[in-house]
Amino acid sequence: MISCRVPGKKECDARHVTLTVEYSPKETNVEVSPEDMKEGDAVTLTCHSKGNPEPRISWYKEGNIEGPKDKLWIFKVIKTEDAGKYFCLAENKHGNENSAIIKVDVKYSPKGPKITTGANLSWIVSGNDISLTCTIERSNPAPSSFIWHRNSALLLTTEQTHRFPAIVAEDSGSYKCRARNSVGESTESKSVEIVVNYGPRYVNVKQENVHCCEAEVKVGHRLALVCETDSHPKPNSYTWYRATERLFWKLVEIENTVSPESTDKSWKQRAEDGENGQLSWKIQDGGLTLTRERIDVMDAAWYMCQAENYISAMNSSSSRVNVLYPPTSVNLTMTSTVRESDLLTINCSTDSFPPSKLILERAPSPTHSDLPDPPGAVRMTETDPLSNFLTVSHRATIEHAGLYTCKASNSEGENRTSQELVVQRKWRST
Repeated sequence: MISCRVPGKKECDARHVTLTVEYSPKETNVEVSPEDMKEGDAVTLTCHSKGNPEPRISWYKEGNIEGPKDKLWIFKVIKTEDAGKYFCLAENKHGNENSAIIKVDVKYSPKGPKITTGANLSWIVSGNDISLTCTIERSNPAPSSFIWHRNSALLLTTEQTHRFPAIVAEDSGSYKCRARNSVGESTESKSVEIVVNYGPRYVNVKQENVHCCEAEVKVGHRLALVCETDSHPKPNSYTWYRATERLFWKLVEIENTVSPESTDKSWKQRAEDGENGQLSWKIQDGGLTLTRERIDVMDAAWYMCQAENYISAMNSSSSRVNVLYPPTSVNLTMTSTVRESDLLTINCSTDSFPPSKLILERAPSPTHSDLPDPPGAVRMTETDPLSNFLTVSHRATIEHAGLYTCKASNSEGENRTSQELVVQRKWRST
């Protein structure tokens, strides 16, 4: 305001004039609050500018006019798509001025996790070098670590790439990943299925429905041997072998038949060495099972199987099949007539499994029943340990004469045989 008056005149005679200076906008700038922001925060942009008359404010994002016609641009919940370069334009009738460009950097947790691999996941073989990489569509800031799960179990790695230098069967499973930065964690990726194919392993011959020990079966009963293995894919073929002295011979197909009661195929088998001629064995379930409806004593042997799939083949260890049968023929061998002082040897033997306990008993001779047993004379002798064979030797005396019986017994039954011993007196001069 400017005032003037005539000298000597009263103050009230003075005149007052107001002078207004108008100018275009200047000192235009944008203030961001808060400067460090993350997705979901409330953010305010303020456009400061001096000008007369009061400048009108326009907002620009990435060079395009947007936002309110006000010096405040308020984001109640800022989003990732709100990030960018902003400036404001202040203008009045005298001119305009842009603020400097400011960058609104919205931080957010990783988005869009996905597992990628350069491998052909449709066919992975044990031993292959496989890598899985957890890729992210976008993240601000970049991920600092990664979280991997296999079948919901946490894996002990935080790297973006999970590598299997030589993948094994136990690595099969469903894999997922997540990414983490200073803001938070991403959602979980879709699962990627890893199926490791591998050749047969842990191949074993087992008796059907028996989970331990050597196979044992009573003579005349059914025997089923199963070729157990672990592989992926399952074996496409099995081969069976049989040996009596650990020299294995392949059981080969000699006749292909189809039972009218079933659609399952079965094959009669024989040993290639012709030891037993044709064996009434059958291979069933695609070779998985080797069966014989009525087991024979001669079937006691070592058996082995080979399992094979598209990757490799593997043999089992040999498995013994023991056929249980009672003592068949008991043999008692000795000289039926001996002279006094001759060496008397008595052998008792049998054929059985398990080996039989053998007992040799002597009943006194009817003609010498009144005589006492001589020192060392046989009354009863038994085997220990079990061996299916018993032998006794003595210098014969008259008292050794008698009826000898050899008894054989095991868990499957018993048998016996008897033979009389005559001891002739030695001629003595008088």
